[in-house]
Amino acid sequence: MPALGNGSAGRIAGRVALAALTVALSAWAGLFSAVEYLRYHNPPRALALNANDAGALVRNMDNQIQRVGQVPSANALADVAHRALRSAPLSAGAVRLLAISEQLRGKAASSEQLLYLSSRLSRRDLGTQLALIEMMVQNNDIPKALEHYNIALTTAKDAEGILFPILAEAIEDPVVGNAFISQVRAGHSWIGAFLSYAIRAGGHSQTVARILAASGAAPRIDPNENIKSLLLVGLGAERHFDTLRQTFLGMRGAKAELLTAAGFNPDSTKPTWAPVSWQLTGAAPLSVGFQRREASGETTDLHVLLDSGAQLIAARKLLFLRPGTYHLRSNLQSQSWPAGADGRWALKCALSAAEPTIWMGTFGSGGTMQTPTAIQVSSQCGVQYLDLIVTSPEGQSPLEFVISSPDLRAG
Repeated sequence: MPALGNGSAGRIAGRVALAALTVALSAWAGLFSAVEYLRYHNPPRALALNANDAGALVRNMDNQIQRVGQVPSANALADVAHRALRSAPLSAGAVRLLAISEQLRGKAASSEQLLYLSSRLSRRDLGTQLALIEMMVQNNDIPKALEHYNIALTTAKDAEGILFPILAEAIEDPVVGNAFISQVRAGHSWIGAFLSYAIRAGGHSQTVARILAASGAAPRIDPNENIKSLLLVGLGAERHFDTLRQTFLGMRGAKAELLTAAGFNPDSTKPTWAPVSWQLTGAAPLSVGFQRREASGETTDLHVLLDSGAQLIAARKLLFLRPGTYHLRSNLQSQSWPAGADGRWALKCALSAAEPTIWMGTFGSGGTMQTPTAIQVSSQCGVQYLDLIVTSPEGQSPLEFVISSPDLRAG
């Protein structure tokens, strides 16, 4: 084997030294990650390893406050803060504890200065941002409070669970709601998630719709309009139908005629427009889905499979029919229609939770509707639900059928 020259040996030695350094750095990084994990998840254990660990001291005090439900004495807070600052002079959490201690002593000015200092040291200390939010609310400075909401929600992963419920209630106050419009216009990264949360939480759809309309920022924060789709469902559930109608008509591609049409077609079966488009019940014991009937795909049928002994609304569509007389025609096809099976269309008034029935048309054994009477829509009910209600008898095989597109016409 040829001998290695000095240059080769030097390069090998360099690579060995680099490898050793890499291993050492990896070990240090692993230890650092472990310490960080203990600071956050088990601060007493981290303090057992290092009694002056600033991060663990602050986290342990925060956990104590949450666990007991009250703030410790000013002296206790100051003691922990000073210990942490001796270990880490730039600890934002420690400065925040000192600020709370000053507040408890009635020193509002120095407490405020310390909170701002903590925020300058690190915008990522959630406790500091929460304290600043509280301070701004007490000072009735809503825009400034919302700025700190943004900082907290942008920098702290735990902030959503704490702040979303509070903010959802807060925007119901017109003063807060109006100030929040500027946050939506700014298109912060958390806005879409918050608006979705507020809608799903219930009771806030009307306010969210107003804020979106005033901000004009929905396309920027949600280019696919998923928030508006969710908003349609929320507004329907809360029966804000005028706002629902306006929201739908403001969506891309929305067609006004869909508000009064009942037939199955690509527009009326578009899931993102429900409940103005058809909503299907897709959970057991019911299986339901649209299928094309014509090669063009313009007309569809609805396939329904319902387990025995069940009755459900298979499909529902919101309508805005004007007062007058209407007729509805539809056909049903089934290879077997057992005794006790039932399928019917029902038009209901949507304005109240009771949803009283305006009209009902049932299917006979031959699959055609049994000479349905004309539908009379009064001026007392300007918004309706058209439901397909299906009943499968006990002790039978699952009820399966296909129903044709309903033809709803005035006159």
